[in-house]
Amino acid sequence: MQPILAHSRASSTAWWFLHTYSKRQALQAGIMASYLQKAFLAALCLCLLGHRTNADAANITLQAGRAIRTIDGTTITYNSTYETAITTLYSQESWSKNNGETFFGGEPEYRVQGKGGELAESMRYLMKFDLLHKYLPAAAQITSAELQLTFSHWDSQPVTVEACFLSKSWMYQRGSVPRYEGTGWKFRTWDTATRKSIAWAEQGGWGDCLPGITLKWAGLLPDNGYQVTRISLDPYRVQQWLKSSGASNYGLLFRTSAGSSVNILSSNSVKYPGYRPALTLTYSTNPADAPKPVTGNRIILAKGREVWVDASAGDDGKGSGLATYPYKTLTKAAREAYPGDVIMLRTGVYAGDITITRPFIGLQSAPGHWAVISSPINIPAVSTALGLRYTAKGGFIRNLEITGGFDYGLFFGTDWDHYGDRAEQHAKATGASDWRVENVRIHDTGSSALKVGIRAHNVSIVNCELYNAGKRVRVSGHGVVAVNANSLRVQDTYIHDVGGAGVHLTGGCTDAIIDRTYIATAGFGVNLGFGEDVEYMSPQTNPQLWDCISCTLRNSIIAGTYMAGVGLKAAYKSEVSHNTIWAAEEGGQAAILIDGYERSDGSPDYTPCADLTITNNIATKSATALGTNILQIRSHNGQSGLRPGSALLLDGNVYYDASGRAAAFNDDLTDFTGNLAAWRNLCQATHPGCDASSREGDPRLSTQFVPGSCSPAYHSGRPGPPSRDFFGTMRDGSSPDVGAVASSSGPLGLSPLGKAWPPVPSAFASIPAYTGPPQLPMYDMDWPWDHWATRTRQDLRVDPDSGSDNQGSRPPFRTFKTIKGALAVVEAGDRILLAAGKTHRGPISLRAPNITLTTDPAAGPAAAAAKILCRAADTGDSNPCIFISDAITSSAHLLIRNIEVVMEGAASKSACIQFFDGEGGGSSTPYWNFYVSSHGFDRAPGYEVNTLIEQVKLTDCGTHGIKLSPFVSGVTIRNVIASGRGRTGNGAGIVLVNSKDVLIQNCVFTNFPVYGIQVGGGSRNVVLDGNTVQGTGDAGIILGSIQTETYYMDAEYATAFDPEWHDALNVVVTNNAVQDTGGPGLALYSARDCSIRQNMFKNVASASKSFGAVLFSVSPKSIRLNREVGAPNRNINIQGNTFIQAAGSSAYMVAMRNIKATTPVPNDYVPPGASACPSGRRALHAAAAAYTAHGSVMDENMEIDPVMASQDADSWDSHRESEFDGIMDVDVHETGAGRALLQATRPWAIVGANLPGTAPRRPDGSCPVFPANSPWNTLATSLPVHRNSDLIVQAIGARNLHPDFGGGEARGGGFIYYGIPFITVDTSRGQAFNPILFEDYEDESDPGPYPYPLDAPIEGSFLGCDPNECDGDRHVLVVDNATCLLYETWQARRPTGSSRQWVASNGAVFNLTNNKLRPFGWTSGDAAGLPIMPGLIGFDEVINQGVIRHALRFTGPNSRRAYALPATHFAARNPGANSPWMGLRVRIKASYDCSRHARVARIVCTALQTYGAFFADNGGSWFFQGEATAKWDPYLREVADIKNIPYTAMEVLDTGCLCLDSSCTRDECTATSSPPKPPAPAPSPLPPPRPSPSPAARSPPGSVRRPPPQRRNPPFPPSAPAPPPPPPRPPGAQPGTLPEYSSVEAGRLLTDVMFINNVFYRADNQPATFLIESLSPVFQGLFASWSHRVGGGPTNQETKPNGVRRLE
Repeated sequence: MQPILAHSRASSTAWWFLHTYSKRQALQAGIMASYLQKAFLAALCLCLLGHRTNADAANITLQAGRAIRTIDGTTITYNSTYETAITTLYSQESWSKNNGETFFGGEPEYRVQGKGGELAESMRYLMKFDLLHKYLPAAAQITSAELQLTFSHWDSQPVTVEACFLSKSWMYQRGSVPRYEGTGWKFRTWDTATRKSIAWAEQGGWGDCLPGITLKWAGLLPDNGYQVTRISLDPYRVQQWLKSSGASNYGLLFRTSAGSSVNILSSNSVKYPGYRPALTLTYSTNPADAPKPVTGNRIILAKGREVWVDASAGDDGKGSGLATYPYKTLTKAAREAYPGDVIMLRTGVYAGDITITRPFIGLQSAPGHWAVISSPINIPAVSTALGLRYTAKGGFIRNLEITGGFDYGLFFGTDWDHYGDRAEQHAKATGASDWRVENVRIHDTGSSALKVGIRAHNVSIVNCELYNAGKRVRVSGHGVVAVNANSLRVQDTYIHDVGGAGVHLTGGCTDAIIDRTYIATAGFGVNLGFGEDVEYMSPQTNPQLWDCISCTLRNSIIAGTYMAGVGLKAAYKSEVSHNTIWAAEEGGQAAILIDGYERSDGSPDYTPCADLTITNNIATKSATALGTNILQIRSHNGQSGLRPGSALLLDGNVYYDASGRAAAFNDDLTDFTGNLAAWRNLCQATHPGCDASSREGDPRLSTQFVPGSCSPAYHSGRPGPPSRDFFGTMRDGSSPDVGAVASSSGPLGLSPLGKAWPPVPSAFASIPAYTGPPQLPMYDMDWPWDHWATRTRQDLRVDPDSGSDNQGSRPPFRTFKTIKGALAVVEAGDRILLAAGKTHRGPISLRAPNITLTTDPAAGPAAAAAKILCRAADTGDSNPCIFISDAITSSAHLLIRNIEVVMEGAASKSACIQFFDGEGGGSSTPYWNFYVSSHGFDRAPGYEVNTLIEQVKLTDCGTHGIKLSPFVSGVTIRNVIASGRGRTGNGAGIVLVNSKDVLIQNCVFTNFPVYGIQVGGGSRNVVLDGNTVQGTGDAGIILGSIQTETYYMDAEYATAFDPEWHDALNVVVTNNAVQDTGGPGLALYSARDCSIRQNMFKNVASASKSFGAVLFSVSPKSIRLNREVGAPNRNINIQGNTFIQAAGSSAYMVAMRNIKATTPVPNDYVPPGASACPSGRRALHAAAAAYTAHGSVMDENMEIDPVMASQDADSWDSHRESEFDGIMDVDVHETGAGRALLQATRPWAIVGANLPGTAPRRPDGSCPVFPANSPWNTLATSLPVHRNSDLIVQAIGARNLHPDFGGGEARGGGFIYYGIPFITVDTSRGQAFNPILFEDYEDESDPGPYPYPLDAPIEGSFLGCDPNECDGDRHVLVVDNATCLLYETWQARRPTGSSRQWVASNGAVFNLTNNKLRPFGWTSGDAAGLPIMPGLIGFDEVINQGVIRHALRFTGPNSRRAYALPATHFAARNPGANSPWMGLRVRIKASYDCSRHARVARIVCTALQTYGAFFADNGGSWFFQGEATAKWDPYLREVADIKNIPYTAMEVLDTGCLCLDSSCTRDECTATSSPPKPPAPAPSPLPPPRPSPSPAARSPPGSVRRPPPQRRNPPFPPSAPAPPPPPPRPPGAQPGTLPEYSSVEAGRLLTDVMFINNVFYRADNQPATFLIESLSPVFQGLFASWSHRVGGGPTNQETKPNGVRRLE
């Protein structure tokens, strides 16, 4: 057989250590960390040692149903696990010969039971793996053996199971043996010779156990599930099973203690084949390895196991968690892992929403692997990517990556809220404690990266990187947050780019230590206390309600914070020592803030700080910081933030204000503000020695915060014990340097701890961070899905007069009295049928998926609708009448039809119908979506896809008629009539907040106080059709909102596709009637891609507060504490509408407003280094300057030039310029630059290269051709024209377009069809992978093998043609339909002779389901690094479908040294000033008439107008490539008509910035371009899908041969890619100022807003006035002047709608 290498058990040994010693003692003494490190090294060594020759060591796993190879090479299915159960049942009966009842095989589970208590019988289990000798060599020596068993245990008490090796044979089949005379409780077997039974030595068989060894499973946990266990078997005993062809293989006997029972899953388990017994043997053929017998008595305990998971090759149904049979999902592994187990993840991306519930679990990437746990941030039900339940204690998480989670990436849970009062909480509550998180990267989380819940004690976070926390909430979200948790440690961790604090400790955290941690670019640095509600604190042990007790911050760097660098709030006995706080308080507060907390929910009502130590810190603020004081003690209502009389050790610090002013200190209570000298005098009056040795001055730090000898921090600190600084260097205790970094620390991160700079942990610094699409959660495949799929849907009738709620929970049901009674038992698919014409009491909450709420159809169509009445006494101030709420399985796919909802009483202040966050929609609930997708349904059978509300009447709604809360999608609302309560108060007919895929049709909304219809909060893909709005206090229809907090919005979408954060996107408003509005008839606040057509707006803008009948404004967004965006309205089409302004209105007809920002333009962060000491370390600081200038890390072998070292700083600058000029144009990987390249790669390019999006297979099972948002599939119609378009078009060539396909030529004895062929294969159906050799550009090629058939078509060739004869580009294009991977090669040659090896110049592989690009600088079959096949003109799409729905590709004779995404490579040829760049996009002008051409040419022309084309390679001028096939022959005249399209019809598009070097570290952005965002996909409804790749005929000749592409190594992948670049500052905006946002940009008035064929009219027949505030000067004027300033203006009219009289 093919041997499988053994895996180490060292990690499980480490777990045995945890069981043996006290967890707390191990943690405190550091033993656990040391031991685990040794265990890890041991595991690694054992893995390396395991890779021997087959004759030396191998292993084999035997499990029923698994394929296995015999020693003669035959592969068979192993089915030789034999089992029998013996019992005492009937053993007292003579007719059973006292042998009891025996179960011979065939059972899915066997019970093991000990008689006693309530258990009247005993049961034992016999099992053996037979025929072992057939699968192992004759010389095999067993070196280790491991048995896997699965227990099913449902009882309430732990169980202990024992097993022994049997010494006698037993029967596993009854055969022809008389009943009750073979194996049983009394007899072990039947002697066929004597025809007599042979008895056990003692009844039950235990007396026939071999002495000396007992196997023991101690304390199996009670659990509603299956516990998979592993136990080591004695190798010597197992060796005996091989002797004499297995004659001594008597197997094992299992029993349990008296009064307990457990089930063992057998080899016949059908539902869970992975749970069957499995035996893994490791063996050697070396006689010296023969096992030795064990002497004496020995108990072998079951041990923790390694639970293996493989996202690619695993199987949850058939896998068992063995390394050879891994699970597929982490969901499955987390459910199967038991105390002592370690979950080993192989490389892959695993869906999050994982909860570990059991103690002593380890989770890590397997050695040599890197696993990612990914979750979305836009599904509220997926709160956490990885959660640890409060019952999970004493584990570790290491060597992996976590991304996403609506709230948290990693959460340590608590049961605090499970208890009623505070006393009970204090006495009983617990949390997920005693965990170690090491070498883990957590990023892009919705809120905080890592949260430690209440009572989750002893959590260590070591060598981690946390960044982009708060991606969803934006203005908050911490790196680490802990609430009322003790002994937290954050050490050697890098936290950056977080909206909240780097570390946030509150609620009474005790004994926390933050050590050697770097926090950069955060809202706050470290908060030691912040003020927490009493309900989350423990006043029994913390009566003063301190927020942080005995907390320590030391040796850490905090740089670039918006608020305080270090905040101490209600902190007690806490220490801040040897830290560097750089450029803090950019937005306010102080570098060091001391404060108290005032509360109204507990006693005491005020808690100040007390007994603080603040020593040896550097505290600075920048020249532009808005904060005033370097240190401040706040006060509240006459009470100081520092308790009077408490200790304050404040000394040895260095303070600096970079503005040049003296550092300011403030004591709020005494109203003191002064310099250091005055502060010292004030402070020392109550605290002797306060700041006595502290200094003020520029700390003169290097780029890595190292103070030089000229620094005031140099050896000036307060003496203390020796300690390690940030880099691990020992610090002199007698005269230490001030700050986090000692002056003796090596430059550029050469530290004893191995820290680099930036200090990304070395364990994963070279591994790219995951930037792909978030993974949707995976759930249990059984419950509730199997129940839903098989149950019969119920009709639950409700009649308030004759019904009764006093019923059971299972059908059949009688009529219920209340809706709530029916909802108590409702399940998926049920209908709640309300008695017609009767009043039913609300409010109600819908909490199940796919339910129907309707009037009983049995009453007939003429019957009155059922009424749901909600009174104020029942709903209160905030509860809606119908609440679509969250539940464990989510409320989704609902149908609400033919009912009336009435809200009664003035106190009702809520909506008639409200959807809770993420609930109730057709596609926003993960549970239901998983059910549909995991069972292969396009929809659940017989179930609705979208939620539908129709034929519903809503009366007197308290606020809104219907409200869709954030993250609700897939809702249709039609034929709804809703009324409000007039123009006072707050509310709208229908409100959408961050909803998508919504249709509102034929509805009526009247008498609402604010809006009729509001689509805001980032809502997208919404259609408003045929609705009526009347009598609103403000706008009739508003697209957007005055202001939406970003935490309500879909940051996943905004950061990927809409960095301007628009408030309404892709909204169609058509055929609506709006009348009698106080405000605008139509308002647009930061809307994008909206079409408003054929609507009537009558008598609008009547209120004095109204600004316009049509209002354009801005909805500002705070996307970080220090950054605000105000998106202008873009791509708005207003066509064919009638606007009638109310008589006497003082408003404009159309107003385009500007608004002032609320947040000043942020200042740019300035790192240290500019004023570093020049003497003594000139060469080293020069090297650091080179690092800063070029973004690269010095090679560790790089030597400092002694000449340079002797020069001063000025001469160094000139030498550096010559030495390093153009450094980014060389291969930095060959110079040791490593991670540095990344940091210089332009952020916009990183964003563009990681465009999210996935595409599913098509209905016919074929592969897609990239997602809908791929540049290949997006429209080019809205892209601006490049300013040098005409010159570039001329440079490409003054000749008409040329079809490089169709027809062919005879050559070399065969025929070659013009074009490029491609074929589709399927490796799951027999297509083999063949090796391939890359001759020229192996370092830019994706490695083989490739699934190329030996007869795969080659461009410009035919089978048998000599490559010298059939030359050219010789492309081969193959799509593998099994994986949806596209394989493309250039200069390919097929195998010769008996070889199967292809040869090519280079090769590229593209995943057709996502948008992943080639690495920067890599070529492909095209010189541009683009795929070829997606840009070809296909025969089927042109001839059969009649439309091309993608961009094309073309060539030209020259190109410059640049590329634009999605290209990744340039190959400059004959470059000129206006030469095109690779990836340049062109289109045919909209004014060109394509209809003049023949059909094929017309289709190509239309595609070029709509999608355009990419410049892909050097070649002939305007050569457009198509599919090579003989099928073009009947259409050659139509193809040739493409040649009649003139080149002058082409225009070059401005798609954004260009990359000017291979790695995109330098760019070029024109005045009209900005860092690009993905173009919007084609508008919905989408056209039919593009044709799938189809087999091609023979191949065509290539286009003009290009020069060889530039040779490059792959770019070094980033550990933490830069976030998307923020939008550019408004024109003229300077840091610190409040800019103005324009609702329509002045330079885009003619393109961003199109008014076409609209009619404007004032009901009082007065001339309308118009306003455009973005123009300078501001435009205020009449229609005639206005119409020439906006797009389409002259097509509009100012006239009566009936056209009686034209207004002048």
